Amino acid sequence: MAERYTKTYVSVNVDIDEDGTMLPRLIRWMNGRVFAIEQLGYKCRASSAKVGGGGIRYTVRINGRETYLFQRGQPVVRGGQGINRGPAIQAGP
Repeated sequence: MAERYTKTYVSVNVDIDEDGTMLPRLIRWMNGRVFAIEQLGYKCRASSAKVGGGGIRYTVRINGRETYLFQRGQPVVRGGQGINRGPAIQAGP
């Protein structure tokens, strides 16, 4: 039986360094469960052939399993006041 993939939007806690590089650290599922990103692997521009869409793809390890986060859009930082519009990051294999 073939695996079924779905696109799920999640909240993501990220660190942003002084160069603007985003480093995802945690994901928060819609039911409130929080998962630490144990390892951040590869980052590249890619599309998702399995569920559609695309953007910046992060290869991450969560609970010992490799998966992908897709970022659509960019955060906006104004005058050092923080992020006004957060990234939309999609979790899924």
